[in-house]
Amino acid sequence: MQVCHTLTPITKKTVTFDTTNPDHLTAFRMLCLGDPDHNGVIRQHPTLRFSLEAPFVDVRVMMFHKVATAHLELVGA
Repeated sequence: MQVCHTLTPITKKTVTFDTTNPDHLTAFRMLCLGDPDHNGVIRQHPTLRFSLEAPFVDVRVMMFHKVATAHLELVGA
């Protein structure tokens, strides 16, 4: 079944952002830092969509927070 363009965003499955998943980190890089395969242009991953977790109101902020927290835990800070 094909869905019209305006309904496509609400039909996509969302997943919980996981800082240990390489595909999720690729999506983070594309959306927050710029896609290195497209001259650093900020863009959404073609297939991954992430669930927005409370108390966040923005997916980018949530991703930055989770990546930074994971990094700090990794380095013991």
